[in-house]
Amino acid sequence: MIVTCPNCSTKFNLPEANAIPGAKLRCSVCKHVFPLPEQEKKEVLSLTPQGTDINMDTLPIPEAKKRKNSTGSLILFLIILCIVAGGTWYLWTYTPILDGIKSVLVPEKPEEKEDLISRIALRGMKQYNVSSEKLGNLSVIEGKAVNGFAEPRELIRIEAALYDAEGKTLVSKQQLAGGRVSLFQLQMLGEQELEQALTSKIDIMSNNTNVAPGVEVPFMIVFYNPPDTAVEYGVKIIDAKIPPQKN
Repeated sequence: MIVTCPNCSTKFNLPEANAIPGAKLRCSVCKHVFPLPEQEKKEVLSLTPQGTDINMDTLPIPEAKKRKNSTGSLILFLIILCIVAGGTWYLWTYTPILDGIKSVLVPEKPEEKEDLISRIALRGMKQYNVSSEKLGNLSVIEGKAVNGFAEPRELIRIEAALYDAEGKTLVSKQQLAGGRVSLFQLQMLGEQELEQALTSKIDIMSNNTNVAPGVEVPFMIVFYNPPDTAVEYGVKIIDAKIPPQKN
């Protein structure tokens, strides 16, 4: 049963066995002595014996005091939580040792590469065979690379390939655009001479540097003694550069 001290209003949980009619109670908080209220007497007259003394010092801790202790524990817990959170934030932000951990837990987004080739178009492409006196059968692929960007490009690189009927790559070759040779040169020159002519630095510097928007760059790629099973060809742009800005 609940008993309230009339002096300090502290409430106690008094066991039914101790609720003896006529007994006096002593508050363990303010030491005030008071009789068991009449209302509680009537409720317990038939349940407890007469003439038993009650020592209020042995009663349970008042409910009000329990609530106070619970509130203090909650405040202490929140303070500790704030300290731990603040320490973790400081270490995460300012401690170099954690840089490696942060790079794993929060990986940096890779930098996007600048678009260099998507608007470079291929035009006028054709493939044909030439019979060379020195080299036998040659498979020649030629065309033009057109700068579709609004800014200049240079050192445009081409990749050409020959495929069989099933689309399998039989042979491929990469080369900077800018060089071309005549049909007579294809028929008469050796392999080393042809390659030097097709990759001439003079032609590349004059045709494949600082290519303005809309300007075409010629290219020619030669395959020596191509496979007999080659029935298709393909060409693509694989690289280009942005000309350095002049001061």
